[in-house]
Amino acid sequence: MDKQELKNILKEFKKSYTALDDATLYSLCTNEFYQTILTDINSLKDSKSRQHFENICINTFKAYPLSTEEIPTIAFFIDLFMCDYVTNEENIVIKGDKFLPINKKLKFTFQKKYNFEELLNCPNCGAPFNIQKGECEYCGTSITINSNWKISNIEIPCFVRFCILFIISSSCSE
Repeated sequence: MDKQELKNILKEFKKSYTALDDATLYSLCTNEFYQTILTDINSLKDSKSRQHFENICINTFKAYPLSTEEIPTIAFFIDLFMCDYVTNEENIVIKGDKFLPINKKLKFTFQKKYNFEELLNCPNCGAPFNIQKGECEYCGTSITINSNWKISNIEIPCFVRFCILFIISSSCSE
């Protein structure tokens, strides 16, 4: 996976997350990670809110191949700036800032998936679908298959959490 493919996947992820597009998120993530973010997506839907990730600028990224249980895995440590905010149903910002980019350091883990069984059923209704058509014949859900690399986790790296805890504990002791 090169930097451009990574950017394309992240762009599609942020777009589908903001749009609360379950089907595209399903195509971008492993089943396990999809179930994790589905809780967040449903919470946003219930509160009639949307999470926005805009103006993403990747400063640096480093790839580290990993090997877990014979599944090809790669981790990307990414240092980026972006606007991260939440809006309500009137499109009013209720959390974060629409105009002020913040620096984030994240670890994205991807796994190469060869399970074609999950690609044969619609993530929305479960009906079989033809990959060539790109949409479910039964419910009309558009199905996008971007890559065999699936997002398996997004987290704040341990060293960043340690630095945050150190800064907080240092400022509290004064």
